[in-house]
Amino acid sequence: MLALVWLALLAPAAAASLTVVSFNVESDRDTDPALVAADIAAIGQAGTIDLFGLAEVHDAADLEVYRQAAARPGAMFEAILARHGEHDRVALLYNATTLELHEVFELDRFPGSRKALVGRFRHRATGVEILFLVNHFNRRDTERRNRQARLIRDWVLAQDLPAILAGDHNFDFDPVRDEGNAAFASFTADSGLAWLRPPCIAAGSCPATGTQCDPRYNSIMDFVFLADRGRGWHGRSAILMQQPDYCERERRGYADHRPVLGVIEIR
Repeated sequence: MLALVWLALLAPAAAASLTVVSFNVESDRDTDPALVAADIAAIGQAGTIDLFGLAEVHDAADLEVYRQAAARPGAMFEAILARHGEHDRVALLYNATTLELHEVFELDRFPGSRKALVGRFRHRATGVEILFLVNHFNRRDTERRNRQARLIRDWVLAQDLPAILAGDHNFDFDPVRDEGNAAFASFTADSGLAWLRPPCIAAGSCPATGTQCDPRYNSIMDFVFLADRGRGWHGRSAILMQQPDYCERERRGYADHRPVLGVIEIR
């Protein structure tokens, strides 16, 4: 099933591409990192991943479990855990075989207990430099989330380098009504920052609860965005693991969000 998603996203094949995964791995006490890691491993076995943007990482020990799950022959992964967020932090995994890390930092001056984690990378095959941001915007404080959306948007659009963004943005996008909350509207107000919309929205076939598993909501919260700085890049995304029983596994220790895959053709 995952391999078929890869084939659909990679056709027609691009001369060069970056493949990213946005995944809220759930830091609750009833989550088993080994089970979440099994899902990360399955994603990696279906196709080459360059970057994972993870939300709700409990600690460095859990992140190491996820790093080992992502690694495979020809894909040596390194892990970076944000300093902020206590036991609910963002993190990134990068494929050191395809990417060279030049810099990593957090956007400390922006609001929220979880700061955006930013990595600056060089794509080894093409020499192209990119920024990769992992976000987890505020859930309960609407005004803080709205400020996060405006500030991160403006920061990304002010950069010289192209940027790819992943994470749980808590934008409450309803794929049936085709609208999100005020933070979503603000974040996507400038066409220079584009959401790679999963095709299930247009097809009317997204999972009944979106990318998370709360039956009270039909909500996409996990995203891949692209700001290519006018370079003519193209990107596509898909919600992974759409099997009907996916959310039932959360009670056994799996994550309560579905991962989202993004493939970006770079030039």
